[in-house]
Amino acid sequence: MLLSVKDLCIHFHSHLDKPVKAVKHVNFELNEGEVLAVVGESGSGKSVTALSLTRLLPPAPQCTLSGELHFNGGGNLLTFSERQLQKIRGGGIAYIFQNASTALNPALTIGFQIAEAIRLHAPVSATKAKVFEWLKKVGLDPERHYGAYPFQLSGGMQQRAMIAMALACAPKILVADEPTTALDVTLQNQIIQLLKMLQKSEGVAIIFITHNLSLIKGFADRAMVMYNGEVVEQGTSEQILGTPQHPYTQALIQCIPSLEHAEQRLKTIEDYQIL
Repeated sequence: MLLSVKDLCIHFHSHLDKPVKAVKHVNFELNEGEVLAVVGESGSGKSVTALSLTRLLPPAPQCTLSGELHFNGGGNLLTFSERQLQKIRGGGIAYIFQNASTALNPALTIGFQIAEAIRLHAPVSATKAKVFEWLKKVGLDPERHYGAYPFQLSGGMQQRAMIAMALACAPKILVADEPTTALDVTLQNQIIQLLKMLQKSEGVAIIFITHNLSLIKGFADRAMVMYNGEVVEQGTSEQILGTPQHPYTQALIQCIPSLEHAEQRLKTIEDYQIL
């Protein structure tokens, strides 16, 4: 088992209101080379759960975490020091964030940013050659894009550069947090196909966060559905898509437009009695 999350709770605190219980007693596991989809609407706790894996959240007392996070057979990540976590961040668990245009530094070239990540986590003598290798792997032209700035790349190219930056450090887990949100349907499919190819060639496990259930078909091995900070259903992708058990999962699936029943009104989450 590569990752084990037990009884994870995340609370946000302020001096004005009661604590916000963003994540409540979440449990899940991830095996080597597996793709786990984390599905749910905005605000369900998906991204916060993912960020907690390497403690990329505000420190206490603004945010408190409890439970157990065990990565690659090691100790509880919640007890690790910042120095210990630096080795995990990027080198063990890497992230692709929702909007590449804001995640990339606009003042630095693509090649420099990828090379910086490599030098931090996987020092090699021929760093530029390594960057060229990864630019090719993600479908970019090394000669053109190594010295390019983020604003000179399209949204799809920026996302490919983010994928190269994340995987160039050879992490065991890649967290893809809504990597297709700002892209059109054609580019969404291209990014999903690229992730599928790299997952097989590099043997990396992927936590794929999305609100779009249609994206997980044929990509994710298992799916975990979150609602209001809780896991309401887990199973294989076929089980979740084919025979959903929880009303919320059923509601998410019913919200997907169908060409076969185009004349029917789409149901909303409010049409279902969830909890």
